[in-house]
This record gives sequence, structure tokens and C-alpha cells, in this order.
Amino acid sequence: MPSSITFSSTCSFIGSVSYSLAQVCHDHFLPELGPLVVLFGRTMQGVGSGGQQATEQAYFSIAAPIEQRTELTGRLGTFASLGFIFGPAIGAFVASAVPTFAIGAIEFNVFTKVGWFVSALYVSCFSLTTLCFEEVQRPPEAGVESAKTEPEREPEAADEAAAKERLASSKI
Repeated sequence: MPSSITFSSTCSFIGSVSYSLAQVCHDHFLPELGPLVVLFGRTMQGVGSGGQQATEQAYFSIAAPIEQRTELTGRLGTFASLGFIFGPAIGAFVASAVPTFAIGAIEFNVFTKVGWFVSALYVSCFSLTTLCFEEVQRPPEAGVESAKTEPEREPEAADEAAAKERLASSKI
């Protein structure tokens, strides 16, 4: 199981659920707890999003051929930018188009619907990642294997070889 991507998705999911439950904490427990839960949720979403993007870039550096890495990193940046542009618009649509309702103490209103929607997206992301993603192993670095397998010369033999080279070059 790809641990860093699933960790990032899990952090983002926990952040979205925490953000959505902040109003429940405010209304039914301690009013002072609500803003702290929002802060915790947003922090977890940031850790998850940042970790996921860093993991994707690391994956490109391992799995993609060197001539495609720049293009793939550019595409990743493009889609991240599109998310920053269209994400708030989609959130506003979800907040206004879906009617307000409640399930027990949990209310799905204009402030919490987006958090629950994003939570559902992270569950689908986690599921697809777990089912479809294959972790690749980093190939050995060029030259590292040959350096490890090359027999080491004794220091005396190396000094003797250097002395012979100096002697040969001085006779010319």
C-alpha cells in the first residue's frame, strides 16, 4: 500500500471532517471549541494537500523517464492551479445548490456542506489510490553499483602505482 499518498489523503479527510464538525462542537459542546476545530481541520487539510503534491512530484522523479519529467511536473502545476481557480466556484455551487438538511446533531448547511463534499472526494481519492496505484522502486543510481563492486586497492599499491607513473613521465 502506498503509504505517503494514503497518509496525505487521510490527513485531508480528517481535516475536512473536522472542519465540517466544528459547528457541532460549537453548538453542542463548548462554543470556544469551534474555532479550534476549524483551525485543526484546516491545518490537517494543508498537511494533506502539501504532502500529496510533494509525493506526486517525487513519484514523477522515480517513475517517469527523464525526458517526460518536466512536462509531467508542468501538468501537475497546471491542475493544481485549476483546482485553486475552480475549487471555490464548485464549493460555492455545492453550498448554494444543495438544500440544507440535518442528520441528528450534524447539520448540512451553507458552512458545512462543502466540507462534507470534500470529505467524500477524499474517500474516493483514497479508494482509487489504494486500488489502482502501484508503488515503484527507485532504480539504482548510475555508477553507484560499479563503485561498490570495484575492488579497492591497498593504499601502498596505490602509492606505488602513482610513483611508477611519476617515474615514467619524468623519463620523457
